[in-house]
Amino acid sequence: MTGLRAARQNPSPLGGLPVFRAQHVESSLRQLGRQEWWLWLSAFFVTTLSATAFALTAFSSFFRHQVHFYEIRPDQARWGVLSLLLVFNGWLVYRQWFFRRERRHLTRAGAEGEAQLDQISDPTSTDPATGLFTRAFAEQQLGKEIARAKRQNSALSLATIHLEEFDQLNQL
Repeated sequence: MTGLRAARQNPSPLGGLPVFRAQHVESSLRQLGRQEWWLWLSAFFVTTLSATAFALTAFSSFFRHQVHFYEIRPDQARWGVLSLLLVFNGWLVYRQWFFRRERRHLTRAGAEGEAQLDQISDPTSTDPATGLFTRAFAEQQLGKEIARAKRQNSALSLATIHLEEFDQLNQL
């Protein structure tokens, strides 16, 4: 909003694997598409109502009521409709600009996620020597848990253990 561009941030490893980030990008793009359809539907509705109001100003019989405390002439009504239409069109242009910017941002994030996806091995694999799950699987589960904590608006705790010289324990 201030016109300053934020520095490009790298995705956090706690955000999950690129697969989940790509799914998030895809759902965000679908939601953005729905918002665009609502925008165009409202534009059609406002245009239809404005055209109807503008056409009704041609009938001067609607404006000849002297018993009211207000009096509006047909030319004032036309200017009012045109002013409201101008304000709405300004808002419409702003929303279209916002949608295009968001779509560009999301497609860029999706492309980065696909590029990172090629670098990651199978996340469901286990270590053949120890039988423990791999780091990729742990990151996948962590991404799911973070998403669930955000959805449920709850706290999330994480505990890690770092074992020094684990290979010596494995040889016993």
